[in-house]
Amino acid sequence: MEEVESRSRKRKIKDVGDENQKGTVKKRITTKSSSRKPVAIKEVLSDNSEDDKPKKKVIKKQIKKDNIDDKPKRKIIKKQIKKELDVNDDPDNDINLNNEFQYEECNSLFNDAEMLSNFEKISTDLAHKFISLINEGCTLPFIARYRKEAVNHLMPDRLQDIYESYQNVLQFKKKVKSVLETLRKSKKLTPEIEQSILKTKNLSELDLVYGPLKSHSVSLAERARNLGLETYAVRALNGEYIDLNSLCDGSEELSSVDKVESHIMHIVADIMYKDARVLQQMRTLKEETRFTLQSSRTKSSTKEKQEGDNKKIDNRSDPETYKLYFDWKCPVAFVKCYQTLAVNRGEEEKILSVKVIIPDWFYNRLERVELIGLGNGTACRETESWLKKHYISDEIPVIIVPEQGASIYSISKEAQKEHPNMDPNLISALSIARRVLDPLGELIKVEPKNLGVGLYQHDIPPKKLESVLDATVEKVVSLVGVDINTASQAMLRRISGLNESRAKKIISYRQDNGSFKTRAEILKVSGIGKITYQQCAGFLKVLGGSEPLDSTIVHPESYTVAKLFAKKIGVNIKDLTKPRFPEEVERKVVTIDIASMSKDLDTDVSTLELIVNAFKQKAYEDNMITFCRPVYSLSVQAPDQLKKGTSLTGVVRNVVPFGCFVDCGVGDNGLIHTSKMGNATLKLGDRVAVTVIATPKPKKLQLKLDNILD
Repeated sequence: MEEVESRSRKRKIKDVGDENQKGTVKKRITTKSSSRKPVAIKEVLSDNSEDDKPKKKVIKKQIKKDNIDDKPKRKIIKKQIKKELDVNDDPDNDINLNNEFQYEECNSLFNDAEMLSNFEKISTDLAHKFISLINEGCTLPFIARYRKEAVNHLMPDRLQDIYESYQNVLQFKKKVKSVLETLRKSKKLTPEIEQSILKTKNLSELDLVYGPLKSHSVSLAERARNLGLETYAVRALNGEYIDLNSLCDGSEELSSVDKVESHIMHIVADIMYKDARVLQQMRTLKEETRFTLQSSRTKSSTKEKQEGDNKKIDNRSDPETYKLYFDWKCPVAFVKCYQTLAVNRGEEEKILSVKVIIPDWFYNRLERVELIGLGNGTACRETESWLKKHYISDEIPVIIVPEQGASIYSISKEAQKEHPNMDPNLISALSIARRVLDPLGELIKVEPKNLGVGLYQHDIPPKKLESVLDATVEKVVSLVGVDINTASQAMLRRISGLNESRAKKIISYRQDNGSFKTRAEILKVSGIGKITYQQCAGFLKVLGGSEPLDSTIVHPESYTVAKLFAKKIGVNIKDLTKPRFPEEVERKVVTIDIASMSKDLDTDVSTLELIVNAFKQKAYEDNMITFCRPVYSLSVQAPDQLKKGTSLTGVVRNVVPFGCFVDCGVGDNGLIHTSKMGNATLKLGDRVAVTVIATPKPKKLQLKLDNILD
């Protein structure tokens, strides 16, 4: 038995030893001696054995006296051997290494000084000094008296608060490590959950994330995932249309659309719940919101205590003890510590019911709804009334958006290419929303003939109409210009000098190399030479680049002139994007003679005028289409409610030689004839007040202009 053990030990030691020492293995062995220190013994294994018997040991005792550094070296070797043996023998070695790595990552993410600074609202420098003093062994009284300068002369009570917060920081870090290790062992730790845990800032947030994972039972979200619905839930979360009927397979869990929808909602809620960005948004909103803590008496506490032998022992306090909190409210920021203790105890004894009151606007911010756009088509008026009835439009702006061509676009090849597998109704809604954010960029995707541009457009030969409309669209797009880093392929192909192929190559270059930094970088795009660059460069803007003039309508070939002009009038070209720059230029050019200035700069008058206009142009002034809040009359919502003399409000949707057409929210647009306009000149988008002079039956709705609204 001793021989086997010895042989085993030799094998293990040899595995981690120096392979070059074939016949000799050194090992540190200690022997007990009553009068001498442990001695080092060198084992020599004889290679010249005369028979097949186990090799004999030749042992030489060597007492190390003079070599002081030998012991530490032997200790290191011993520890290394032990570590190597542990690694080889432990099947969970990878997990242990992951744990060590995770702990290091945890320590790097949670900086003690930064966390303490955030909790106590003190500077990071002060937090760092305080932690250093504590780690050096300084007590709070010592710091308060002899290290005042280091802690900005804080009073002892304040130092005590900071110390307690520091202890919470240490406890929090320890808890994070423990939670990660527990979840890893239970195989519940996914990359998403891990990131959510590492993004938490305090114990409360950590418990919020970890709480649902403590249970050994399968959550509703996990049950839904086990049914194979996670892919569909993710697609739904990303805005795709999911046909729930197709997911019903007749099984108990997926027997109806309602059950399928419920399962998908559980997965979506779980994804959002574990998303670190949601936690950060909640944290921000919490700081901006005034929550109110409210307590009231529970119904169960009003019941009289049972009497007799069968009555249960009631260890609760007398409900009257909490009389002060039977109808109590207080903003969370002003709740005292003793009130917190009283309310918590009352809730624990089921005498008090406690809840947090959250303002209505908080939900709006949480949903991140900043604006509602209504298409001016079917059910527009009904939806507007519903929003007003439920006071939603009182808090969130509502605008009416022309939806001409949205339905036709939703089933076009362009739409299917941009939004594959999405329901056409959702594409229409998305198109209406995008018309608010970038009207020109969205309307450019619709065939011009589908926008309702004239009364007799269908009588014109299709090819001629298409040719003229394309030229008009190109002129408008070029006039406005586009941001090359955000423009769609449909927009880019309309730019002067570009076509479908070149627009596609610009998109590909942008995807491969990131945003364009300057206009000159356009020359790097395959298929765009100097001639094409000359034609398109002035219409493609680069916002936020190194060259301020790249964000203007000034052509690159005129940059030198533009910079000389700016220097002559005393403005800094680097301030071009600042709000006050246009006003400053306006004042400077009042007394300037453009003709003589153009000669001084060796350029023509038209080029200099273009430069001046570019300098005076305000940010976002080139948005050609504007929208407004609803101006429809709430009392009239249908054509059959109209009668002669009815007052309405509306928006001008089309201007023609003989008048203009106004959308009053009653179906068809009404006509204001030029004879009924007075001396006013109306333009597209004007908000107007009108009076009905002829009802739509049997003729078209005819209106008279009363005045132009602000």
